Amino acid sequence: MTDSKRLVTVLLILTGFLLALALAAQLALARRRRRELGELTARLRALDAEHQALQDETARLRTENRARRVAEDQAIDQRIRLVLAAVDTASGLTSSALRDSLELGMENAGVELLDPAGQPFDASFQRLLRRVPAPDASKHGIVAETIQRGYRDAGRLLRPADVAVYEHEAPVASAPALPPEEG
Repeated sequence: MTDSKRLVTVLLILTGFLLALALAAQLALARRRRRELGELTARLRALDAEHQALQDETARLRTENRARRVAEDQAIDQRIRLVLAAVDTASGLTSSALRDSLELGMENAGVELLDPAGQPFDASFQRLLRRVPAPDASKHGIVAETIQRGYRDAGRLLRPADVAVYEHEAPVASAPALPPEEG
């Protein structure tokens, strides 16, 4: 064999060897990537299962919260009915000591008694039943008399206070306009 043929043969052997090394490296890389892909797939499945569990827990908590809100609303409605029954009982009592005792108990339970006599009229918790001539313009729009006290429980108006309000024939320009009488 000639030197050139030997050189070609050696080059072919070296090329084959280098190709085999490159192929082995590619194969090792493919195996490593397949293993990583399997690990990532397993992690993704675990995360998906966690996500589903969180969704289920969220749905369960929402259902519980809805049920709790319904129960709280029912308890509030029952409390309102009890307070209004106590209010009606208190207003019908002829004994001021019993009435005062019942009203004190309601105040201690968090029920606010609304007696706005002497304060400016406020339609958000007062109902205008009667207008009273004001002795002077400065009294215009002031509650002259509380006809029936109102009640508020935890910020919720149970019954507006029924009031009579001073009205001056010629109120000052800054005086608020009074709404029409009710009832």
